[in-house]
Amino acid sequence: MSFQSIIDSCDSVIKAAGNLSDAKKNAIDFIAKYRSLTEKNVSLESDKIGLKRTILALSEEKASAEANVHTLTEEKKKSDSMNADMIDQIAALKERLSSS
Repeated sequence: MSFQSIIDSCDSVIKAAGNLSDAKKNAIDFIAKYRSLTEKNVSLESDKIGLKRTILALSEEKASAEANVHTLTEEKKKSDSMNADMIDQIAALKERLSSS
């Protein structure tokens, strides 16, 4: 083996070692990014569960509020009817008083 071929072989080994080092760095960076994304995913899943619970609670509140609106609407109709009856009674009493 000639001296030049030994030098070329050494250069190839040095280059391969550099490539291996770059690959190791890339792998470490990839693992770090993967872990970061995994943590973000866990956080987002937790947020998603929290939002689903909030939506469920709001849906229940909405149903309760709609029932209250219905009850209050019925009570208002009854009250309006009672007020109309009272107005009629007052008018009848006024008429009786004025005719007496």
